[in-house]
Amino acid sequence: MIADEDIWSDDLLDRRGDAEFLISFLLGRYEERRRAKIYGSYVLNLNSGWGFGKSFFMERIGKELHKSHPVVFINAWKNDFSDDPYTMIVSELDSFFASTINAGSPEKTSKIDRALDVLKTHTGQILWAGFKGVATQTAKRYAADAVENIREVVQEALPANVRSNGDTSEAIDAGMAAIGTELSKVPEKLLDSFAQNLIEQYKATKNSQDQFRRSLEDVLRIYAAKEGSLRLPMFVLIDELDRCRPPYAIALLERIKHLFDVDDIIFIVATDTEQLSHSIRGVYGDDFDSTRYLQRFFSRSYYLADPKPAAFIDAYIRATGTDVSKLRAIANLNTINYIAELSIRLKMSLREIERAMDILSGLTTTWHHSFPIQLSVMFPMIYGFIQQADIVDRSGNSWYRQTLKSIAPWSITLEREGVIGADVQRVEANLWSLDYFDSGGKPLRAVVRQKREEIRTRRGDNDIFLQETLDQFQTELSARSRDEFPDESPSLIKQYPDMIMRAGSLR
Repeated sequence: MIADEDIWSDDLLDRRGDAEFLISFLLGRYEERRRAKIYGSYVLNLNSGWGFGKSFFMERIGKELHKSHPVVFINAWKNDFSDDPYTMIVSELDSFFASTINAGSPEKTSKIDRALDVLKTHTGQILWAGFKGVATQTAKRYAADAVENIREVVQEALPANVRSNGDTSEAIDAGMAAIGTELSKVPEKLLDSFAQNLIEQYKATKNSQDQFRRSLEDVLRIYAAKEGSLRLPMFVLIDELDRCRPPYAIALLERIKHLFDVDDIIFIVATDTEQLSHSIRGVYGDDFDSTRYLQRFFSRSYYLADPKPAAFIDAYIRATGTDVSKLRAIANLNTINYIAELSIRLKMSLREIERAMDILSGLTTTWHHSFPIQLSVMFPMIYGFIQQADIVDRSGNSWYRQTLKSIAPWSITLEREGVIGADVQRVEANLWSLDYFDSGGKPLRAVVRQKREEIRTRRGDNDIFLQETLDQFQTELSARSRDEFPDESPSLIKQYPDMIMRAGSLR
């Protein structure tokens, strides 16, 4: 058995508490419904934005549930190539139950085997009926039959000498005059026949669906009675629904509601409900109330809270393999904490943080210099790009300057590394960023000379802020001297806007 600590060892977004609550809630609601004699399946919608950890959560809660309950996990997106999601769900259920056939006593094994055969028989009958498509297919078939019947009636009504005439136009003209009142009787006969066939088809389909549900209940009952079985309810977890084609996603929800509405099954369906609603409106029209439409499929919805920025950024870096060694925050501050704090002060949404991290990740992939990217300049510029601001402008009223000056004060404590009892200095982080930004637009050699002179004339070696900025520009100068760049060349900081715009073209 997998230990709890192993299941949640990489829970960077702190979802374990959500899982424990949901398991307790779903099992408690299951018992309440049984006592109240409320029948049918229970469908929970797990709602969270794309990229906020739904798949991780579904996988981990599935492992937790599988300690004591049968669990079937379905990735809807990987299977939306099929014509009907019903086949996919039945196939996954069949695979789960079939795996238990070889375990246990021969008598119980035989019962499960026979119950599965019956279940698949009714599955075939339902597939043959074709669900909603049956009405269209039947209509087409009977429409073709109607045309053939009309043709036969017309031919029979034609005079014998006209039927033998090869001229179709003359035959039709003569026939139309001849059939008279006989033609008026055709629609009524055909409509009666068409209606009767549809009624028979509907009865057959409904019967197959009822038989399917009873067969599924039988399989669950026999499984639960087998020695060593996990206890009911069974959990069916469906992930990635919001990535499916809208018609497929709609069909899957309809199949769950109408065909798998049986006792002892709990569905957990993970969706980005807002995105799924947009997709459904794309099918039915902008005026369609897709949110209310979705609610009819779910018993309840559970909203995963947005992760905290630091946890979200950490998870993103781990998931993408972003090389943070190429980034330098202020005074060697932790990269993740620095980005998180700056994003909070810039009032960035998680979507904006994700987009910013996408761009930053692209930049680290293409950064091949031995000196780091100055994150205190780069990240605010990336945010400006996302906001469609002018990040090239370096004037006194530029977006960059105005934004950095307007954010809430943020003091950074500096202490010289490796020196016991060294001076401690506090610097405003936004002012630090502006100093790097300004220096980055000047010739790099001149900046290094200027910082050296400031240290010599102002505070000697005690100004940790000046020493830090000097060290960083000196590192870049030393690395680039080997490339023999011209004396008037500025720091690569001046090229950050162009780099960001190119990386931002990646989607």
